[in-house]
Amino acid sequence: AERGRERHSAFSPLVCGMSGFKKVEYGQWIGNVNVDSKDAARIEVENPTDHSILGTVPAGCAADADAALKLAKEAQQQWAKKPAVQRAAVLKQMATIIRANRLELIDTLAREQAKILPLATVEIDVTADYYDYYAGLARSYEGEILQSDNPGEHIYVHRAPIGVSVGICPWNFPFFVMARKIAPALLAGCTVVLKSSELTPLTAFRFAALMTEAPTPPYNMQCNICI
Repeated sequence: AERGRERHSAFSPLVCGMSGFKKVEYGQWIGNVNVDSKDAARIEVENPTDHSILGTVPAGCAADADAALKLAKEAQQQWAKKPAVQRAAVLKQMATIIRANRLELIDTLAREQAKILPLATVEIDVTADYYDYYAGLARSYEGEILQSDNPGEHIYVHRAPIGVSVGICPWNFPFFVMARKIAPALLAGCTVVLKSSELTPLTAFRFAALMTEAPTPPYNMQCNICI
């Protein structure tokens, strides 16, 4: 029985995360600013382990989505003009921000998803690596020269950004899937509007806040939840 109690006390922190979590309240992250939603409705984010309320986020509305899209479109042309290596520098900065705040992000992810800490740790660490991976592709993605059926003619394929990218993220791997939406889009020259799952939005919202606190914020990303 004594051994069983020890096993239980050791397992609980793995599920619940670290102690001392402070309840948070976010607005919409639009234009790298935490702004009020056009809709007053809010969503309570629950820890599935003990049903405690971790924080609240805006339910969002079409007007919020339109505002995020508008700013993303405005930033798109200037972002697309930047050389790929400069866009890659932003991805590297994102990886640096994640690693500098990894314990806080691990704890937030573990609490809002009831993910055990070892798996939450893997998700946060792999996400940082993922941003670095795409940053490393900045000098290697290329166009093509194709042979034409017509004499004296070649076909040139130039890869160009297509515009604003909208990412919809699930609840089960909210942080890593967010990176899968953001990293390739930003490297290709597209700005991003993100919708997190209403069940697990806090890690993404905290990441958005951490980016605005950076010395040179990655201004081009519009992080938005609109349910």
